[in-house]
Amino acid sequence: MKRATSTNKSPKAAAPSAKRIVIVDDHPLFRHGLTDLISSNNDFAVCGEAGTAPEALTVVRKLKPDLVIVDLGLKGPSGIELTKSLRAEFPKLLVLILSMHDEPTYAVRSLRAGATDFLLKPFDQIEVLLRIGNLLEMRRLHIQLDNQRAAFEDAVRTRTAELREAQSALERTISFD
Repeated sequence: MKRATSTNKSPKAAAPSAKRIVIVDDHPLFRHGLTDLISSNNDFAVCGEAGTAPEALTVVRKLKPDLVIVDLGLKGPSGIELTKSLRAEFPKLLVLILSMHDEPTYAVRSLRAGATDFLLKPFDQIEVLLRIGNLLEMRRLHIQLDNQRAAFEDAVRTRTAELREAQSALERTISFD
């Protein structure tokens, strides 16, 4: 029986600012190899792993990672079904699908299900680290943009209220003349 792992057992301690990643693949050897690769970058920390979609949902709910890496060919509910579930429950969660299927249909179905990106196995080690970094940077920029948009909208609301108050005062002044 496969068990969900909710902590990184890597001897290397992750930086406190490291982005948290969960790996979902039904092949433990692949999960461990990917964990070692990702852990070689101080900006990333594998905080959990799972071998099935139900385990993955449990781990993600518990750990609230920044990114989930999902194998398309999971047994039971597929990686696409897991992605749909993850995106329904965590709309802003980044999901990177890994697949050995090189037909474009799989990439399209994955992206339509809500995956943020799609990467073919076998992949170059540098490529997967760059993809992870790019996805996390994209998320950071989206958050920054959302914060700036909210600040701008607040400033517009405040200034609009001030202008309405000034207009009202001006109208009262004019009506007394």
